[in-house]
Amino acid sequence: MQLHELQLKIGKEIKKLRTVNDMTQEQAAEGLHLDRNAYGEIERGKTDIHLSRLVQIANFFEVSIEDLVGSKDKAVFYVAGTSNSQSNNNLYNEYNGVSAEVFALQHELEKAQLQIEHLGKELDNHQKIIKLLEEKTSNK
Repeated sequence: MQLHELQLKIGKEIKKLRTVNDMTQEQAAEGLHLDRNAYGEIERGKTDIHLSRLVQIANFFEVSIEDLVGSKDKAVFYVAGTSNSQSNNNLYNEYNGVSAEVFALQHELEKAQLQIEHLGKELDNHQKIIKLLEEKTSNK
């Protein structure tokens, strides 16, 4: 996917969110502390959105960044920033809309679920042992 295609896609998603929330471009621009024309350029995919702006927009509409870039597709988005007055361009890759941090958390959750399952089985075994011991002591 080319950068311009992704900008168009993100712009369309932002426009959908604005219309679903029954907002005008002016209202959305005001909420984001942007000029209406600048906001319109974002919706039309004519702006190279910085990651900080993308986060701001996601927070404003109460969605994740993955929702803006499309969670079903492999997404590569371009982030332009400045560091020590020099342009610092980075590519951020997300596969299936899942960031590395989210992937790591999902992995941790799966591990915890397996531990819970294992501990549940251990508990069942201990309860069986207790029941057998109680039966033995009551039969004496």
